[in-house]
Amino acid sequence: MWEWRDVTDVLLRGSQGTEFEGVMWEMLDREVARVEIECRALKDAKLVRDDVPGDVLGLMIVGTYLLVARRLSTLTQKPDFDRWVTSLQTLIVEGTAPPLRARAVRRVVAKPRRKPVPPLPRRGSTRR
Repeated sequence: MWEWRDVTDVLLRGSQGTEFEGVMWEMLDREVARVEIECRALKDAKLVRDDVPGDVLGLMIVGTYLLVARRLSTLTQKPDFDRWVTSLQTLIVEGTAPPLRARAVRRVVAKPRRKPVPPLPRRGSTRR
C-alpha cells in the first residue's frame, strides 16, 4: 500500500469526472460484502461472536483499512507498520478497554448465561 499511496490519494480525492470516478467506492463495497461472507463462515465455525452482524464487522474492517490508506497517502515517510498492525489487531480482537478491564470483560462474555434452576421441592426424609 505504501508504494501506491499516490494512486490511493487520487482515487479518494481527485477522480471525479474521469473513468476512475467511483472505482474506490465500488471496490470498498465489494470488500464489505466479501468480509460479510467470510464472517458467516467464521461464525459457523464458532471462531467469531455471532451477535454482531457480518455487514457491521465488514464496515468496521474495511473502513479502518480505508482510513489507514488515506493516512498513508498523506505521509512523506514510511510509518512503523509493525506497530500499526499490532495496534489495529489488538483493538479489533480486544476492543478499547484497558487490558485488565478487557480481560475481565472477556471472562464475563466467555461464560454462557444460564437460567437459574429453582431448587427441587424438599421431600420428607427417608432416613429412619
